[in-house]
Amino acid sequence: PTNSREDPDSFEEPAPAADIPADAAPSKADPNLVLNGESTGPFLVPDRETELLGSFARADAGFIQSAASARLKLEAEELVVSITCPIPEGTKPLFNDKSIWGSDHIEFFFRPDSAKPSYFQYSAAFDGRFTAGKFNMSNVPASGFTTQAKCRVKLEPGQCRVTLNIPRKELGIGDVRDGQVFTGNLIRSGATSGGDTFWKNPGRNFHNPDGFGIMIAGSRKAYFESVVGELLKAPQKDAAAVKLAETVSSQIRKHGDSPEAWDTLQKNIQNLRMALMRSALAGKNSLIHAADLWNNHFAPSPNTLPLKELKLRAPLNAKVRGGFVFSNLSTRPYMGRIKFFTDVKNKRRFNQTNDSFASRWSFFEALPVEDSSQKMLYDALAPLTLNSIFRVAPGGSAPLFFEINTAGLKPGTYQGTLILKSSYSGFPEETVNVALTLENVDLGAVKADSFAYDYFLSSTYPHRELVNFYDDLGCNIIYIGGTPGHRGMDIYPVIDAKGNVLKNDFSDLDKVLDLFLAKCGSLKERRLLFFLYTNANTGLLKKGNPRPRIFSDAWNKAMMQWTRDLAKHLSGKYQIPAENIILYPVDEPGGDVDDPKSSMHHALNVGRVLKKAGAGIRLMINPNVADEKLAGKNLPALAESYDIFEFYFPHLKPKTIQLAKQTGKELWSYYIPAKVTSPLAYRSMGIKNFQAGFSGVAAFWHLDSHAGGDGLNSYDTFPNSTNSADYGAAYLDYDFGSIMPSRRLWAWQMGMEDYRLAQFCREHAKDAAHQSELNEITAKTDDLDLLRERLLNLALKLSAH
Repeated sequence: PTNSREDPDSFEEPAPAADIPADAAPSKADPNLVLNGESTGPFLVPDRETELLGSFARADAGFIQSAASARLKLEAEELVVSITCPIPEGTKPLFNDKSIWGSDHIEFFFRPDSAKPSYFQYSAAFDGRFTAGKFNMSNVPASGFTTQAKCRVKLEPGQCRVTLNIPRKELGIGDVRDGQVFTGNLIRSGATSGGDTFWKNPGRNFHNPDGFGIMIAGSRKAYFESVVGELLKAPQKDAAAVKLAETVSSQIRKHGDSPEAWDTLQKNIQNLRMALMRSALAGKNSLIHAADLWNNHFAPSPNTLPLKELKLRAPLNAKVRGGFVFSNLSTRPYMGRIKFFTDVKNKRRFNQTNDSFASRWSFFEALPVEDSSQKMLYDALAPLTLNSIFRVAPGGSAPLFFEINTAGLKPGTYQGTLILKSSYSGFPEETVNVALTLENVDLGAVKADSFAYDYFLSSTYPHRELVNFYDDLGCNIIYIGGTPGHRGMDIYPVIDAKGNVLKNDFSDLDKVLDLFLAKCGSLKERRLLFFLYTNANTGLLKKGNPRPRIFSDAWNKAMMQWTRDLAKHLSGKYQIPAENIILYPVDEPGGDVDDPKSSMHHALNVGRVLKKAGAGIRLMINPNVADEKLAGKNLPALAESYDIFEFYFPHLKPKTIQLAKQTGKELWSYYIPAKVTSPLAYRSMGIKNFQAGFSGVAAFWHLDSHAGGDGLNSYDTFPNSTNSADYGAAYLDYDFGSIMPSRRLWAWQMGMEDYRLAQFCREHAKDAAHQSELNEITAKTDDLDLLRERLLNLALKLSAH
């Protein structure tokens, strides 16, 4: 498990083993449970946010006294979860016919292996409705999952009891050893609990597997013994470490099964870990080592080996990304510089090597950002000052990332050395040998569209750095961040009462496109995407304009003429053809297309008007397809006017995908992840599109939308808002035009490259055997690095034919 005590982010001086306090209590900070029928104790009923930002009020005493509790027992064939929910006097359950989660309900999350991102969710309403799902990673559902679990709900005066019987085979825990650890969480929500309550505080996102509590098979003693046993495999152990290990082992034998001893034993095991580290790394003040860069724990262990070489492999015209960890093992602060050298003889001229390949390297440090559950996410990637300077506190570990731009390089192996040079005395110079092999597979030859939703591509923020950042993402679709008619994109025409266009002004749009033109040299191959937001009260918004009723003759006339004028302007000034201009007039329409009151019917009518303009512009719509029956009716009707369908991928089912393909239209996908979403979820978007037979567009909301405007603060909100979700995958300041990426954004870019590499293989697979091999490779997404390696091998084989 990755809890703060077992896997800290700092290297500390070891301390003597602490005694077990006589008044110790079960851990609240680190909840743990043995799966033998043991009770969780009362769930946490958190304080409630008030209207005053940052202020909280104590939860009602009735809800605290009626907090839920649960017992979990691992039987021979199943895991039995029993949850008791007392109902406070004067309250009653609420039920929402459309949603379990809108009703009084419970949720059980279970992660079989904390080293893997997949987990399960089981949800039951107090009226007996039940659903279950498997997730490949945070908020990314696994397709084709069907549960065999049974749910029994007994609602009676004063309480509700929910019992889940989940087959162990379904969870993948058929064979279990004594002391084996799983993680999970239990949640109760609704009117009778006063809102969300939980066994382990998950923060604002329940789908937070890294924040789950610990669940143990067998006994706590066996768990502690297995942890200490692994630590004692360290190759070097001095006398002090051996003595401490004997003391801790004795405590485990005596108190290991006591819930009250948990915190003290975890602390003492941490001291043992530090003692073994000090013994194993005696005489060293620093250590460069490998780590899982998508994880959030980077401190070395007693068994950590120094990183001596990096062997990298990539196709041509790809971005090569990777990293490692620098740990300061001393009690002094560290400052140093990092740089790549093709010839180490040049290291004495550190700032003047004239090494063209070294200039292709960019270095970043992952900054710890606290999420709302007080867990550190090393998400923001801050460019190093001078592209080389980094600092590490005493006992700290700094995850360092690099990006290599391979554009224009020829196939072959590029070798050299990374040198980490200290600016302070007492720290040795560290080196890592590098070999980058570029295979003769050209990703630059593969055409695949992509974009991310943004706000900053508007005249409100006409910063060259922001435009350059977006362009460097590799997105060939420019999403115009300002909605026409609003501040920063005031491009609707001046019209008269009859809908005649009197004057057009596209200067707000030109401010953005001129910056792209300066960066790219040509926009002929670019596609532009505009969100028009044409609901009943908007569309053609312009100060001083008459506001014609939507779908009136005046509105239709003006809208069609503006569409033609837009196409003419973009073609004349930027040589952007009409078919590369995409209008997206209604967001997520739902309901029945034949129901005049539905947003789906509204979207149908807007599409008809825009298509009637005859400008050659393409139309995109992102309809709600959660209801398969309605999707079968709505999609063919919308296809009469719309050229592109964009689907919220988590709602897609195999039948819906089939219906979408039958329209013959271009198919996109989108997601709504956030800061707490795993980077691997972002990376998987590309290959999921490939599996579904979609285009390369796997967009996400959002590139730069952060609650309160500050993505580094997980608790702030905008004025008059309670939403503190940080969706943005980049961190920026609009005023200064400064921006930096995140691990999630890098992962998304890697996913787009995965798609292009798979597309390369599809285009070059000339026989059934190669196509079958491609299908087999892309069907397995549990290890995306391995998938990339196998795709590259296949692409190399196909390119040689």
